Amino acid sequence: MNIFDEIDDIALMKSKVCNDEQIKRIKFTVKIIALLRYTLKHPEHIKTIGIGWFPDGKTIVSNAKILGNFLGLRSNSINTNFRAHNFQIVPVVRSEIITAFGSLPDLANWNKRRQVAFPFSISTTIEDAEKIKPIGLPNSGLLLVPHEPNTKSADNVPAPTPKAPLSFIPQITSAFLATDTDQLLATAKIMRDMKLTEEERHTFLNRTTKDWIAHFGNVTKVNHTELVESFITQECKASDNYCQIFANIDYFFTYRPDNSQMMNDIGFDEYLGFIARYGPHIDVCDNILALTDVNSPNLFINFGSYNTDVRPSFVPWFCPFIDSRTVESCLKSRLNESWVVRQSKNSDSFTLHAKVFLNGCYSITSTHIWYRAVSDTKERLSVMMDDGQKLMRFAQSWDELLYNVMGLKKENIMQLQMNTDRIEGREVGAETIALRTNHDDFNMVMPLSPIALDL
Repeated sequence: MNIFDEIDDIALMKSKVCNDEQIKRIKFTVKIIALLRYTLKHPEHIKTIGIGWFPDGKTIVSNAKILGNFLGLRSNSINTNFRAHNFQIVPVVRSEIITAFGSLPDLANWNKRRQVAFPFSISTTIEDAEKIKPIGLPNSGLLLVPHEPNTKSADNVPAPTPKAPLSFIPQITSAFLATDTDQLLATAKIMRDMKLTEEERHTFLNRTTKDWIAHFGNVTKVNHTELVESFITQECKASDNYCQIFANIDYFFTYRPDNSQMMNDIGFDEYLGFIARYGPHIDVCDNILALTDVNSPNLFINFGSYNTDVRPSFVPWFCPFIDSRTVESCLKSRLNESWVVRQSKNSDSFTLHAKVFLNGCYSITSTHIWYRAVSDTKERLSVMMDDGQKLMRFAQSWDELLYNVMGLKKENIMQLQMNTDRIEGREVGAETIALRTNHDDFNMVMPLSPIALDL
């Protein structure tokens, strides 16, 4: 038995996980499992500590603000650590939380999470939790070292000075986020994952920071509605599409699977990730309009808890947050060539999933589509073609990229139908899809069927 399992007093538990001098430093994951094991024995303290096991014993419920207060940390730090250690948010309706835990304070900000990289369940021990490592280490370049680095080798020879891992961050951004280390690190992580040169990262981040300050001032968070409204142009406000565009933009901040806050305020780092895929700020409204179905509601998403009369509605081939497993399962059930586009993990990319006819049979494939908000409008969308040599093919619009460059057909847009069988897709170059053998024997269009999304 470890020292935490022997504790029955909540005040003593807080003392141990927060500032016990006998323990040099307790890892975040160890604190979490210690508190989960404690609230498992004392469920009455879940509302005070801010964390507990769901009845399934595999997922947890947490409130970043309450947990942060208990651990002496800001809610941003709690959310950042959850993300860094692969605790992914799972969509949940509030009634499920109420059924499992009764009346909880600040109910709107309790999230359901699961660990997606390491075994994690009600049987996880303190020793198991010690083995859970944050993403991106040791090569992410984002780890803050709390002490002075050793600048000399064993032979007393000065060690080489490494390139500053955050050198691409412009002065305006560093000064802007000087008091918010969590957002600074999140910003750096987003930028590092983008397919840009150091100079392009600097240029993009400099412009995006200036746009934020121009619209919202020097605050690092802004009201959710104010942020969405800032993207809407006067022309859009005067059109019939205003409510639909607003709902679609709002959806990206409200319903994304990795949303760690579900609050009214949106941080600069979340804004940055959105701009990387749909920006710059001045072009967001037009870019979202290009992905919007203004004629009919999107039937493959259940928005039972959506808080507006207008539901998000995207063009049929675009499913922003659907996961790859669901896509591949649906493609397996299709009889003809089919395709769909979703957001990728990196903030500047999308993934095209397709069932295509290759070498005499159907194959399930995927390929990356890159978006470069830093580029000229004619070269913002691109795919990699490998016709003997790797070349980027650029496009100004989605229609140009999908139908001209990729050679896809509108009649083969996937009408989603749930299939729970697992099938592995393979990643291919864009040229494989573009130059595939046309197979006209299976050119029927399947009927539209609703699907319950597994986010």
